Amino acid sequence: MSPVRFIFLSSFIVAITSQCFHDDDKSAVCVNQGYTSMPTTFKRNIIILSLSHNSISAISRNEAKLYLQVTQVDLSYNEIASCQEIKRGLFAWKHLKILNLSENRLLQIDFQECFPTHLEELDISNNMNVFIKNTSGNFYRMTKISARNNNMSYLPLNAFKGFPNLKTLDLTNNAFTELSFEITIIMPNLINLYLKGNPIKNLDSSLLYISDLDDLKRKDKLARKQNTGVTTTHLPNFLENEKHTKSTQNSNDAVNETIRNDTTTNTNRNKKSEENGNFTSNDSNDKEKNTLNNSGLYISLYISILLGEVFFLTFII
Repeated sequence: MSPVRFIFLSSFIVAITSQCFHDDDKSAVCVNQGYTSMPTTFKRNIIILSLSHNSISAISRNEAKLYLQVTQVDLSYNEIASCQEIKRGLFAWKHLKILNLSENRLLQIDFQECFPTHLEELDISNNMNVFIKNTSGNFYRMTKISARNNNMSYLPLNAFKGFPNLKTLDLTNNAFTELSFEITIIMPNLINLYLKGNPIKNLDSSLLYISDLDDLKRKDKLARKQNTGVTTTHLPNFLENEKHTKSTQNSNDAVNETIRNDTTTNTNRNKKSEENGNFTSNDSNDKEKNTLNNSGLYISLYISILLGEVFFLTFII
């Protein structure tokens, strides 16, 4: 290589580096610079690294170890075709929280094999015919995954088994026709499920009401009203039946009240009769007692007279 050409290439490299945007000493944003590998000229303490719109296909562990403080990495619009080519570099970043791999050439994704478990947000949108494998990893910090425009038609039930705290799952513009309701069991904290642009005709209500499928929500509400019969058309009959039921109940209550009153009256009468019977019995007893007392008195008087006569005759003799 001639000296002139060498000087030209050196100047070109310097020019590329000088075009990188630095907000401060903590970030390096080098977009559309033609990089085919990780640059080594950035400051070692950066925490934000953006290398989108380049031609990077791999990241080695040694390259990644130059920037061990990074928490956000943007590798979108590059030439990454396999997780095997970048996983060594990704696992070297112990503080990595947000990773953007959209607009690459990824075909198969195994979360446990490809990504460190301390990730919090991941974007794998706009890749090719992506197939997500089952995973057994524990991504307990992950709260958001974007997998838009990946032509996915099948999602293994255990694909997100290791994401208990996932809150947002974006599957917009794929080829899903159905999803298992067990997703909400595997990911109990899921609150945002984006499914627009998928040919889904039916969806379990546990998924439907956290999704953005407004048309299906309206259809589901209408179907529920029709199934329960509580619609505008049937409402008057429903109210009439309720009115008839209440009227019948009131009539029964009135009859029961009358029976209770009659029973109470008869009970009171019986009590009075018993009381009168007691009074009559008491009078009879009193009369009998008086009769006996009078009889005893007459007998005593008679005996006294007899004794007097006997005493008188004795005295005369």
